[in-house]
Amino acid sequence: MSLLRDVLITAGDALRFSSDLMRYKFDAQTKALKRSMGRLAFCLALYAAAVLLLGTGVGFILYGLFMHIAFTWGSVPAGLIIGVAVSLIAVLLLLIGRILMRRA
Repeated sequence: MSLLRDVLITAGDALRFSSDLMRYKFDAQTKALKRSMGRLAFCLALYAAAVLLLGTGVGFILYGLFMHIAFTWGSVPAGLIIGVAVSLIAVLLLLIGRILMRRA
């Protein structure tokens, strides 16, 4: 009877140890995931700020080009040139986004 009791106690201890180990692994993975999500949110905030600043800078550059071309050639050719330039920039950004999404 003592041997059977010892075997059952040992099996119970092994199951408890396995359960504790799984809980520890789950807690470690949860902490790592929270840390990664925090870093990801911080990086996304920085990237969003950089994109806004970059967009503002590009807008001012395009406005300056438009004013320069409009002063030199007139407003219609300036509008066409700037429109084509903005369209090319938009296509370039779409292609870059597509390439980056393919890598992920």
